Amino acid sequence: MFRGFSLILLILVTGASATAQAPAKKINYQEHILPFFQDKCVACHNPDKKSSGVILNSYAKIMEGGSSGIIAKPGNPEGSSLYQVVAHKVEPFMPPKGPKVSEASITLLHQWIKEGMLETPGGKALALNKPKTEIALGTVRRGRPEGPPPMPENPRLDPEVLSKRGTAVTAMAASPWAPVLAIGGQKQIVLYNTDTLDFIGVIPFPDGFPTVIKFSRNGAFLLAGGGRGGKSGKAILFNLKTGQQVLTVGEESDAVLAADFSPDQTQIALGSPSKVVRVYSTADGKLLHEIRKHTDWVTSVEYSPDGVLLASGDRNGGLFVWEAHTGKEYFSLRGHSAFITGLSWRADGNILVSTSEDSTLRFWELENGSQVRSVGAHGGGASAVSYHREGQILTSGRDRVAKIWDANGAAIRTFEALPDLALSVAPSHDATKVFVGDWTGNITCFNVADGKKLAVLASNPPSLKEQLEASTKELALLLDQSQKAAGDLAAVKTQENTLKAALDGTQKALAESQQTVKEFQVKIPQLQQAAVQAKNLQTQANLEVRSREILAQSIQESLARLNDGALKNKQETAFPKAIQLAQENLARANLELPKLKQTGLEAAKAVADAEVLVKEAAAKLQTSQSQVAALPKQVETQLKALQGGQAQTALVAAKAATIDSALAAKHAYWNRLKAALTLAVGPKS
Repeated sequence: MFRGFSLILLILVTGASATAQAPAKKINYQEHILPFFQDKCVACHNPDKKSSGVILNSYAKIMEGGSSGIIAKPGNPEGSSLYQVVAHKVEPFMPPKGPKVSEASITLLHQWIKEGMLETPGGKALALNKPKTEIALGTVRRGRPEGPPPMPENPRLDPEVLSKRGTAVTAMAASPWAPVLAIGGQKQIVLYNTDTLDFIGVIPFPDGFPTVIKFSRNGAFLLAGGGRGGKSGKAILFNLKTGQQVLTVGEESDAVLAADFSPDQTQIALGSPSKVVRVYSTADGKLLHEIRKHTDWVTSVEYSPDGVLLASGDRNGGLFVWEAHTGKEYFSLRGHSAFITGLSWRADGNILVSTSEDSTLRFWELENGSQVRSVGAHGGGASAVSYHREGQILTSGRDRVAKIWDANGAAIRTFEALPDLALSVAPSHDATKVFVGDWTGNITCFNVADGKKLAVLASNPPSLKEQLEASTKELALLLDQSQKAAGDLAAVKTQENTLKAALDGTQKALAESQQTVKEFQVKIPQLQQAAVQAKNLQTQANLEVRSREILAQSIQESLARLNDGALKNKQETAFPKAIQLAQENLARANLELPKLKQTGLEAAKAVADAEVLVKEAAAKLQTSQSQVAALPKQVETQLKALQGGQAQTALVAAKAATIDSALAAKHAYWNRLKAALTLAVGPKS
């Protein structure tokens, strides 16, 4: 590719020094870099030859890059393969058949890229490698973020690559807060909903194959590292909502094998076969640290929850902990004897767990950097580990199974064996499901509570047409279920209304009986008093009748005596006034007596009526008291029945709502599929 070209650069540099009194010109392509390339590089990198697809005698072609992608990133010389190969930082070293160019030449090239790759003396620097949106949080924020968790809003539905079989699932991660599972596929990241297990869409990964996937701690970003084995590697940060690339870092000569995003979102750490851990700034994509302690491929990296430490492991069993913001060694953790396959931190950051091909799951405390526990996890080798915030530890291994462990390393559950090697494992956001990726490209979902297999997802989503056909069938099925659920809901609501009406009637009867008891408890003494009064009146009336009868009889007897005396004495005129008065009194007595007798009869009837009223009131009181005693139990029974009916209604309503929600989501998905398919094939003529 490049040939020795230090001479002209050295002349340019020394010439610039000789004219120090003149205003310093910014390094630009036309005056400084093009002569350098023409002298040493253009022989192999021109429009006719263009070795590796790179053309260096055209500024526009340099911007386009070569067959392996972009070769120069404005503002980021460490991330530019053009600078890396000339500076002999990565292979293949350039020039291939000559000695390394001078440090002055390397410095010139470095400065040109760093300053924004000006084309002409009066040109404008290109935009540096800055993220498209604000990334850094400024501080580490633990716990659930405010607001609804981020979800993909309108992801791409047509796969980037269609294949009959999926690839081995080495890259997989679940959002910590949202129902999103991300799986590394062929030139794409496949997304599933962990609640519904439905396919969400894909995010293209144009730079090869993603080999590692991580979510940011707040779930807003998705970091994917990968590339083309033996050729190139990088890491891309995506906005989960939009699916857009936010930042690209790294320019490895091999695929990125490990990557992580710091909790404060200021750093991205990469590991690769280069044996170097590289840490980049998310502010501008610049390289912050190069950690060169590993003796073999760097296979795992992960930041501590507080972002203070960074752990990294390699293919030789080397495991180190670094100060995240200085790159200085903090601890060397010795114990593993083979490939470090996974690292994960406990939520408090005091414990780091690691898995290895030596089959063990090891626990490390970070106060003294000592191993506190080692567990034989998987025969043949452990392949992945994930520490959920709730405290459970998930592992997978070559024995084709995934396991759950408690915080002390005691096994809780071993899931059903997979058809092939279990390569990756991830818990759902709510820790109710476990997803295990295997060598065949399938992802098996298990229920944590009972260990049952719920579904098998594919890492190679079907075509739009196949998705639409499947979605149409699912839509019809959901529509039938929705109609049946609506009928069931109407039936249970009718039953609930019947139960409620019965309860209302009983409660009303109880209230009326209670009111009757209260009223008659007051009324009966009044009626009884009235009966007593009526009896008193009857007695008085009877006495009056008897008195008048006795008086009449006495008057008659007196009149008889008067008449008899008058006859005997033959002095009829002797008693005329007395006889007349007696006759008048007798007539008056006989006249009043029927009235008094009538009053007596009426008094007797009043007494009888009063006694009837008292008897009826007593009977009604007794009946109401019996009802007051019996109805509460009936109310309780009917209330329980109504509560059962309401619970049944709530269950059926929830089921109907779930089905309707799924129906609406499936219908929206079906519309999106139809629109995407129409766009893909074009309108009919």
